[in-house]
Amino acid sequence: MIINTHFFMADANNMELLSLDENGFPFLCMKTRIGPGELFPWHWHSAFEIDFILNGSVIVGLPDREIRLSKGDCIFFNSGILHSYRQVGEETCVLHACLFDINFLAGMNHNQIVAKYIQPIISCGALDAYQVKPVDTANVGMLVSLLRATELAEKEPFGYELEIRWEISRFWCFLLHATESVRAGSKKRKNTDMERVKLCINYMQEHYSEELSLEVIARAANIGKRECTRCFMRCINTTPFKYLNNYRIQKAAALLLETDRTIMEISNDCGFSSASYFGKLFREKTGMTPLQYRKGKTGG
Repeated sequence: MIINTHFFMADANNMELLSLDENGFPFLCMKTRIGPGELFPWHWHSAFEIDFILNGSVIVGLPDREIRLSKGDCIFFNSGILHSYRQVGEETCVLHACLFDINFLAGMNHNQIVAKYIQPIISCGALDAYQVKPVDTANVGMLVSLLRATELAEKEPFGYELEIRWEISRFWCFLLHATESVRAGSKKRKNTDMERVKLCINYMQEHYSEELSLEVIARAANIGKRECTRCFMRCINTTPFKYLNNYRIQKAAALLLETDRTIMEISNDCGFSSASYFGKLFREKTGMTPLQYRKGKTGG
């Protein structure tokens, strides 16, 4: 089945997200909407991810660049890569996000499939993401396989799990061919800044409801306050506190839609120092007050 979400349900440990499938099938397909002015903060997961834009436009943030995707575009994210999303334009961005792990491709008993076909992608320092452009005929095979996989996930005919695995395996083969020149001579992936930022982000995601200082955040990566800020700026061009506030706003927005908690309760639950400060930041990020957001999205 395809899970409909307003926000990505990803956390630092994506295995928790994959466990949402009650049948234990290590493949997840989500249909996600990112409305005007909305963003999904920097995050990562151990799973591979393939996104296909169904409608609207979004800017994908990567540590060293941004990529604008529009209807018909597709992108592959490697395992463990920091990325973010920011909707652009007047239309809500709607996309299919497919996530799967190594076991989905290679089985539980890792064998030469991992060494021969998967490790070359995972270990490539130059391959954090790959944009699959529909105008490039070399990418047609990847797009066909992906669209077929999402169709199978939606309709779930008999044997759909085997067919999805086949289509994603075909996508992977096309990806290996398409990235051959990128991977040639590329060094193995090692980015100290990224690893430090991921440790700090992981800590903030686990403790966002608490009062956090820069010193406490930096301690999660065993670095000083100044180095922590420098790592964030070099890696994702923002500060730790800006990331934290964006993450808190995203969590608050979900609570506004999914619960009946008061604005004050949500403000406290998400770690804001006061309801007035929460309201100020929320309006800056969304263009609406928390109450307007709740009424506008739920029709209340």
